[in-house]
Amino acid sequence: MKGTITLALLIWLSLGVLPSVTAQERKADKMQDEGDALSNTNQRRPDEDGDIQEEVVKKKVHHKHVKIGIEAGLSSCYMHRPSAVNDAILGGNFGTFLYIPLTGKLYLQPGLYYMANGGSQTIGTGYVYPPTITTTYNVHSIELPVNLGFRFGHKKTRYMSFIGMGPYIARNLGGTVTFNDGTTLTDNLVIGSNGGQNFKAFDYGLGLNTSIEWRCGLFLRARYQYGLANLAPHVATMNSMSDGFTFGYLFGKKYKPMKKHFKRLTEENDQYNDPRQRRADE
Repeated sequence: MKGTITLALLIWLSLGVLPSVTAQERKADKMQDEGDALSNTNQRRPDEDGDIQEEVVKKKVHHKHVKIGIEAGLSSCYMHRPSAVNDAILGGNFGTFLYIPLTGKLYLQPGLYYMANGGSQTIGTGYVYPPTITTTYNVHSIELPVNLGFRFGHKKTRYMSFIGMGPYIARNLGGTVTFNDGTTLTDNLVIGSNGGQNFKAFDYGLGLNTSIEWRCGLFLRARYQYGLANLAPHVATMNSMSDGFTFGYLFGKKYKPMKKHFKRLTEENDQYNDPRQRRADE
């Protein structure tokens, strides 16, 4: 149920908050295209003596830059085991990532994060006492996700939106495991796959995330991850799942309206194409 709510929020953030493109915005896009085309042409203009000379209008190129971001947040974490009642625990994460432009609106987003996750499982014993045993995992790991996604928006709007998905790999560093069968016993996790070890070292899976980014650099992200690795060396299946929200900041060049630049180029183009002005130049 919680996973369904998170997916619904992901879709809402990626689509519901996007601004509608008005006629004025479409006109601004057209002005940008005309301005770029005008900037690439050589214009002939008269000098003070009336002689025609070539003037090259340099194009003002707006490059897409690689950006770096930082973020931190909270998540609802599970260690899913089919034969148990699985409950979530509160986790968190913080880290950094890169925005790497590929082509058009397509971006690559690799990152490096510290993750605090885990989960709680309750199984029946079949005995009168204790009737159940609850096992709670608290795991610390380093994660490297690589997301491929699309960035939407318009230079005139106050925000952009990103939606992407991709794989991740995580290295589990350590943590604790707590057993509760009426009495509570807490022990350290022993990371590895051999005898006597109770938690595997590596996790991997797929992630989905979407974010809304304001022009000032702040952004809000919703994320969902599903682990594909079996993390328990001595039981049939146990895999990780998590969903949550992060808040962060993007460093780098901010989005600014280019209306003045387009207006100047358009006025120069209209003036040059005016028949009366061209007759005067001739």
